[in-house]
Amino acid sequence: MVNQIAIGIAAGLAAALLYGTVAAGTALSMVLFYMAALPLLIAGLGWGWASALVGAAIAAVAAFFMLGAKASLLFMLAVCAPAVWLAYLANLARRSGNGSGAVEWYPVGRLIAWVSVLGGLLLLPSVIAFDFSLAAYEASIRETFSRLLEGGGGASELPPDFDPEALAAFFVRFVPPVSVMVWIGMSLANLYVAGRIVQISGRLKRPWPDLTRLELPRALAGALAGALIASFLPGLPGVVAGSFAAGFLFAFMIQGLAVMHVVTRPSKVRPLILGGVYFVLVFLGWSGAVLSWSGLLLALLGLAEQVVALRSRVPGGGPGAGPGGRAILPPQNGRDHSNDNSDGNSNDDSNQNQRD
Repeated sequence: MVNQIAIGIAAGLAAALLYGTVAAGTALSMVLFYMAALPLLIAGLGWGWASALVGAAIAAVAAFFMLGAKASLLFMLAVCAPAVWLAYLANLARRSGNGSGAVEWYPVGRLIAWVSVLGGLLLLPSVIAFDFSLAAYEASIRETFSRLLEGGGGASELPPDFDPEALAAFFVRFVPPVSVMVWIGMSLANLYVAGRIVQISGRLKRPWPDLTRLELPRALAGALAGALIASFLPGLPGVVAGSFAAGFLFAFMIQGLAVMHVVTRPSKVRPLILGGVYFVLVFLGWSGAVLSWSGLLLALLGLAEQVVALRSRVPGGGPGAGPGGRAILPPQNGRDHSNDNSDGNSNDDSNQNQRD
């Protein structure tokens, strides 16, 4: 228990320091800002969600003294609360209902679905920062855009018929969904890195999942359809719905990548295909058009998987062995590890079942 609290305190202070770097306003500070959840996730995955909760409380207090009350509230909503919740879900486990004593761990697909939902809610802290005024939020984006344009010295180099107001309006509409996708991407990256770090330390309580078998909940497709329709609403409702739609599309893009890894297994040029896909996503992602089209195609592939089960047509490429894609493993000392706070290595049996 003492170690759990101590790790939580250390994680909270580290998270607050990473979050505080955003005040520098540099590109590196933005990267560190998005990594603020990493210490909390490490504490939660390795020492239980309660340790992450302690860290979240410490981080919020530290952010209050460093940056003020409003920044601390935003920190809690956008970083701390999601990290604690994801750590809690990742450690959830139950015994199978068939009497075999096997352990079912919370499905990775549902974890990704939760990240997409939390990403859709990302607009709420931003709206709070501007006193729930969409007009103030839009004005801030326009002001930032104008300042960047003037500060970069690009205003004098623009063509005479260039309309900065039209481009600013474009940014106002598309900055929220793009921010959601960036947040989801960084959150999934933090979750992955935290899991690997805890796994290397020998404290990961669940076996490493086969990510190519992840399955999103079927209800997420209906939620995506509803969000896309609602995104055409005027004002704040449309912006919020568009943010949710972006988050859900990102989740299906991840499932599309998992499908790509499976359906290309029989191909002799599989490394070339996957290398090309990741090259487009990573190195050409700076181009909004390239990223949007490639991401949309992958999302459509992920949606198609839910309808026609593409992976099941490949030998050994079906979904996870458990119901709903859960990873089912033999009993591990007869214990439920959903919040195992022991100081020893309690995952020896699970490590034998880890899959890369």
